[in-house]
Amino acid sequence: MKNIHVKVAVAKVIPMLEAKVTQAKKVHAENEKLRRAWTAATEKWTTALGKAVIKAGTIDSVHENGRWWSRNDRTFDVRFTVPQEATLPERPAEPEYEEASISFADIADVENIIRVLKLTDEEYVNASIFKKFSQFL
Repeated sequence: MKNIHVKVAVAKVIPMLEAKVTQAKKVHAENEKLRRAWTAATEKWTTALGKAVIKAGTIDSVHENGRWWSRNDRTFDVRFTVPQEATLPERPAEPEYEEASISFADIADVENIIRVLKLTDEEYVNASIFKKFSQFL
């Protein structure tokens, strides 16, 4: 039985990894943009819902959540009953986020791999080393 030796050209690996990092950064940036927009819409919805409930509803009960160690932090739980015919704003739907091929935490690791590959004077990467970072390709 013969051993099989596989070598992968560094010149081919670096552009593939760089493309994956660029694509992952783009996906993460788009997801962050969607998350910020959804958070802002949810905050507006919360304000509009509060105003609609106060306008249309009646107070059932009020409970003060006073803390014995700090009277500066006073919060209240207020229960409202809102009639069925009252018009309440629709909650914004949470966006569907695209899944990146490289997690946000792994991007720095892949960038370090690229830096090391650019510094090497070897023409090929052997299969055992290639296997360590092939999960990102």
